[in-house]
Amino acid sequence: MLVNKLLVGLFCAVLANSAYAQSTCETECRTPGSPLCITVPEIDSNAQIKWAFANLHPYIVREVEEGEIPAETLLAFFNMTTDDDPCGRHATKFSQGKIKNTGVSSCRVTVGIPHVVFGFDLNLGFDIPINLIGDVSGSSDAIHMDFSEQDDLNRAVFWIENAALNSDWGGFVNHVFYGGKDIVIETTNGCVRYEIQ
Repeated sequence: MLVNKLLVGLFCAVLANSAYAQSTCETECRTPGSPLCITVPEIDSNAQIKWAFANLHPYIVREVEEGEIPAETLLAFFNMTTDDDPCGRHATKFSQGKIKNTGVSSCRVTVGIPHVVFGFDLNLGFDIPINLIGDVSGSSDAIHMDFSEQDDLNRAVFWIENAALNSDWGGFVNHVFYGGKDIVIETTNGCVRYEIQ
């Protein structure tokens, strides 16, 4: 279970990178009580996760222009090894404003949210394609990624195992904004905020 929690966080971090990020979702998700954004609170109080996100942000900023983050390095931020990665992801590569991450196969990452958060137990997660491709830009303040121009085979899907919630907030991932304290995801159906601090 902890591995799945870490993988959701890891996937958000890998995604979390574009000048095209939807400002509407960023605005809505930073407006307390906005009905247009669902907030998933920090899932685990594990100090390793907090440390990983705090230190991963500047690391990605350094690589975002032209660089590569080996899978082993990215996993190490979360105190994991390649043996812990059921998705078999390879290095994350940055080149000419693009980001690309490939895996052995497509896979599903699931995390359980306890009933104390939404009033009922809930599973959510991502379907990750073999090739995850997007536009990327970053600064010391924020990392953005834009997947909206990619075909569906190269975009992740955020899903919620609740039909009503999924129709409001699930769908293909179009944009991701990673500001260091939280990650805002714009899907085809809505805005999702994942608290990391």
